[in-house]
Amino acid sequence: MKFQKGNQAAKGRTNPREFANMLRVAVKESQGDKSKLRVIAEKLVAEAMDGNIRAIREVADRLDGKPSQSHQLSGEGGGAIEFSTNVSEDAAAFKRSITSMAARMKPTV
Repeated sequence: MKFQKGNQAAKGRTNPREFANMLRVAVKESQGDKSKLRVIAEKLVAEAMDGNIRAIREVADRLDGKPSQSHQLSGEGGGAIEFSTNVSEDAAAFKRSITSMAARMKPTV
């Protein structure tokens, strides 16, 4: 959702991305001889190694990308989807509708 002026949840914030920007600054800082981002990554890997399924999933998603979902549509019995259009029938029905509406309208004099 786009940032909107007057949004009470963002009161006092001049930039809707301010928190994200501050996080970027914070993780670029160093903690000892390593960046904070490196420390966070190591903790995530350690959690994954301890069997934390969320951490395992996060590491896998970051390295391999999230698995794509596939959807298959099929017709009756798993076969092809059959469809047909009959333009002349559709046009005739449309013409009947328009003619009927025109007949109900009274001309104004």
